[in-house]
Amino acid sequence: MRLMKIFGGLVLSVVIASSAYAAFPYAMTYTPSAGNTILADHINTSNNEHINNNIPESIDDYSTNAAEMQGLADPYPASSESLATTLDGEIQRLRYQVNEIRERFNPAGSQWYHDVGAIRSVYFRLEPGATPGTNINIDTSVLASLGYNEPSMTDATDLAASGSSGSFALSADGTEVTLDITENVIGALASSITVHDINSSSTTEMYTVVVDALSNDARIRIFKRGATGAVSWLTILDALDTCDVSICIVTDS
Repeated sequence: MRLMKIFGGLVLSVVIASSAYAAFPYAMTYTPSAGNTILADHINTSNNEHINNNIPESIDDYSTNAAEMQGLADPYPASSESLATTLDGEIQRLRYQVNEIRERFNPAGSQWYHDVGAIRSVYFRLEPGATPGTNINIDTSVLASLGYNEPSMTDATDLAASGSSGSFALSADGTEVTLDITENVIGALASSITVHDINSSSTTEMYTVVVDALSNDARIRIFKRGATGAVSWLTILDALDTCDVSICIVTDS
């Protein structure tokens, strides 16, 4: 590059042999070519454009392709700090920590940007159906106000063994009620019988409800005190009986 003349800090004419500009996403008002005359106005405008565009919206990304987007770096390997030396290194370390948090809620995912699992508290009421001992009803709306982040569910009416109704299915032996929702159930955190008047209003029997994740659904079983095997829902829900159940599950979205 050859300067022609400078007066009082004002560049009157500059002849350049080549130009080199950073590959930012924003466009330059003036792009010089070899042999151009550069005026003070050009330099001032160029500097201002660089300064004004030094904002997140105008800085290049670190996701040129999927492989780069998936780049991670452990900031604390073997309990020792790994210091970033570039901005992309900082981004990879932050992604790593985001991925660590995501894995706690959705281990089924494989990338830091995959959906984080959702915690849901679900309440519903089980009662005998039209033919007690043969079928049951499950009401998901009567206790909906008690739930948290409940999924979309449909009541079951006259649900019989080996059958399905609404969002629910019942196993052949009547011991397993399966909740099938749009989201995949990836874990179960807690379950409880909140209110019960079952086994013909028995005051001596005690029951515990257990929920687990099975094939992307929630499986709900009830156990009688002193027994290791699940009890049939059809057997314990006699005429006029009621059993309110709450479960806490984790879904993939």
